[in-house]
Amino acid sequence: MHRPGRELARMTPSTRDYFLFDDLLFDEHAQQEHDWLVDILQNHLGVKIHLFENLFTESLTYASEEERQRLIMQVMRLEQDMPPVEQRVGQLEVMVRWFQGQGWPQYTGDPEGEPQAAAPGSLPASLARLRSRSHAAPAASSTDAAGANTYVHRRLTRWCDEGKFDLLAEELIEGIDLRAGALSPMQGLDNATGATMDGEDTDALRNFAEGRLFSLTPVPNMMFTHDIGTIVDGKLLLSRMAASGRAREPLLLDFVHRHHPLIQGVPSWTWADARVSDPSWPFAASPLLHLEGGNVVQIRDDLVVLGVNGRTSMESVQRVADSWREYAIAQDRKITLYILRLPAGFNHLDSVMGLIGPTECVVYPPVFEAYGPASVDVVRVELSSFPMQPERSADFFASLRKDGVELQPVPCGGQDAMDQQREQWFSAANLLPVGPGKVIIYRSSEHTIAELAERGYRVVDVNDVRTGAASVSLDDDEKWVLKVKGSELSRGHGGPRSLVLPLLRDKVEHETAQP
Repeated sequence: MHRPGRELARMTPSTRDYFLFDDLLFDEHAQQEHDWLVDILQNHLGVKIHLFENLFTESLTYASEEERQRLIMQVMRLEQDMPPVEQRVGQLEVMVRWFQGQGWPQYTGDPEGEPQAAAPGSLPASLARLRSRSHAAPAASSTDAAGANTYVHRRLTRWCDEGKFDLLAEELIEGIDLRAGALSPMQGLDNATGATMDGEDTDALRNFAEGRLFSLTPVPNMMFTHDIGTIVDGKLLLSRMAASGRAREPLLLDFVHRHHPLIQGVPSWTWADARVSDPSWPFAASPLLHLEGGNVVQIRDDLVVLGVNGRTSMESVQRVADSWREYAIAQDRKITLYILRLPAGFNHLDSVMGLIGPTECVVYPPVFEAYGPASVDVVRVELSSFPMQPERSADFFASLRKDGVELQPVPCGGQDAMDQQREQWFSAANLLPVGPGKVIIYRSSEHTIAELAERGYRVVDVNDVRTGAASVSLDDDEKWVLKVKGSELSRGHGGPRSLVLPLLRDKVEHETAQP
């Protein structure tokens, strides 16, 4: 898990679209809600929690100087993409670029509504895809990456040279603020001159004229750790984020995975060619290759569901399927893969479907209604030594029953269509299962909680657990739903499941349905 830090406070109204937020979050309340969730998991349920920033700092300590410099170069290379223009002062320049054809919006919106949209030399998404099929863009060299912002490079390198890996980890997550006096409490000034110890920022004029706030952009989505990776069959599936505002996140997780002894031994999936194993591989060379952990749900050891949408492309699913098929053949087994092509507007499968036990799941009903106006497109394929023979179905749960999986859907938001839409927005389906029939959910999902209560779940409030008035346990067969505070975190459109990347779980036996 990652405790949200100053990266949240450094998000502004004009940058929230770039960082994929619909609203700004009050960082202190978000931290408090996150702390309560960590406390429940660790101190009341006995779950071992590792905070990402601590793991990252320790990984920087374990890594060699060469590996640390390589990481800095990778970050600099990613940062060469046009960072968001934080203030409206850059609006005129954006519109001039738009009309002159020198730059095109990166998002499907008019240039006036997207102040950060026009990057010099960029193309519309549709044209970029066509271009990428004909030739791949060359990777930027390390020299080019460092030269793009020598001030940032000097600053990050200095933390390495001085062994201040906590500061290096902090700035790679929270970003580097351009404002004078915005140093972290852990940082300092030169005693003789009172200036920063990294020299003059050579981009100061450009940054001022364009109204920029960052020398290095923050990563406010880092708290949603399940988006940047997931464990499938005991192996780490590293994400490749669809938006440039999140591109650094899997790069940092990959660094921890390669250098921290705690998870260094966890095997990983290679779902594309060798270049994609480098998370900083230029996105212009592979704009169609993106896959996020929120679109992966493993129902059984031999049955996995992948969501396809704006965050996970069909091209990536094809490559993952090829990798899993090779694995299945080597293990002399069969893996059943379901591909759910989600309607527009639903960016993660786990935002509309949350597995809460071997026989139950919370779902957003309109998406799973067979032949409904917003129903999901269901494709099933078996991965084995036999040739692939995909088949299409309109009813996901009926198809699962043929595979011996009997899942009873619990309606997110209850029976009322308006409540369903509201609670899906509150991340009611993105609840966290900590054991079979033992789930954690935001307490704003009151109609979903009521549905669970009707199915035998004991409803427990987080305040009662923290004060000792009630208790929850993973060591019995009782079904319970624990309501936690999430009024601030839910505004980031991520539920308890998105906040946790489980590395090791106890195996659960599944009951087989009768055909």
